[in-house]
Amino acid sequence: MTLTVDAVYDGKVFLPIETIQLEPNTRVRLTIRSDGEFVTATEARRAANRAFLGDFVGTALSSATPIWSDGPQPHWKVPYHFFDGTLFVTISVDARSANVWLNAQERDALITRLAAALDARYAIT
Repeated sequence: MTLTVDAVYDGKVFLPIETIQLEPNTRVRLTIRSDGEFVTATEARRAANRAFLGDFVGTALSSATPIWSDGPQPHWKVPYHFFDGTLFVTISVDARSANVWLNAQERDALITRLAAALDARYAIT
């Protein structure tokens, strides 16, 4: 499970602002980022890779250098290309939280579209 939690540090421990549904003494890994600090392009790329292709990144597509997008909701745009350089999709990652703007249904649709594109590109006749 991946969860982004806002918390306050009291000098000894981190106190979540909202209730978290975890059993007591559950081990977690914390990534600490101060308010207003943006994730790096590398962090955005890793987050998009995990969310979109998981362990399959690099097998069918290559993620390119993320592109910064400023505005009310600053984010990184992570482009994915086939190995011949053709753009397949661009996935957005929130610059403050590293949350990937891709839900499970959208991911499944992209994987289906990717499979069809690979079949068309590499079909043996």
